[in-house]
Amino acid sequence: MNLYRRMSLTVATVVIAVLAGQPARPQNQPAEASTDKSEIEQLKEQLNVLREEQLRMRRDLEQIKSLLKRRTSVAEGDPYRGKTVSLGGNSFKGQRDAKITLVEFSDFQCPHCARYARETLPRLEEEFISTGRIKYVFRDLPLERIHKSAFRAAEAANCAGEQGQFWPMHDTLFANRAELGEDKFGEFAKRLDLDAKAFEVCMQERKFKSEVENDMREAQQLSINGTPTFLIGLTRPGSDQITVIRSLRGAVRYEQLKQALDAVLEKL
Repeated sequence: MNLYRRMSLTVATVVIAVLAGQPARPQNQPAEASTDKSEIEQLKEQLNVLREEQLRMRRDLEQIKSLLKRRTSVAEGDPYRGKTVSLGGNSFKGQRDAKITLVEFSDFQCPHCARYARETLPRLEEEFISTGRIKYVFRDLPLERIHKSAFRAAEAANCAGEQGQFWPMHDTLFANRAELGEDKFGEFAKRLDLDAKAFEVCMQERKFKSEVENDMREAQQLSINGTPTFLIGLTRPGSDQITVIRSLRGAVRYEQLKQALDAVLEKL
């Protein structure tokens, strides 16, 4: 039974109760007719009050329903769905032509990103990346206002990538995110057996500065301002772009990411 019907029954119940409370009057007592008329007028006034209250409750209910509908619509909407995102030049894992691409915008000093890299990415690689189900792309979004070494760390990863060691440097940077700094990047390069001189020149010349800035610029255009942010999209054959289907933001657990990827892959 809906609310309107319950309110209508309430009004009817009050009317019946009021009428039931009136004693029966013999037909031979016309002198009390004026009294009956006064009581009927009072009853009418009470009914009018009840109707006004019912209308007010109905208006309030409609406003609440409208507000809930708007909030639900916002919650269900994905701000990135249907948007085009470029991949050109960014480091990736998996098959180049996989139908689904997962893009991560990340910051090497972000604690949530580090936990994701440590706990979730290895499981994702085992089940989705190494099996060819998805292509995985890393894009830089160093939040310089709060992470002072994040931009240079992004450059260090790309300089290591120049020697084919992006992902080992990626893992090293996240494993040591609390102590990142200029004095550490060269040390990490030696630890990974990179050509130390070539790495140093790359960092000094800031060879990948513009590429990091390009990632940041596109993130801004997409209104991405937090890390990590994940975009799941359809890979466009012969193109370095994807069309976003789904997005996830923040400290995403593996189970959440797996569920989202499975849902997308099932529809292909």
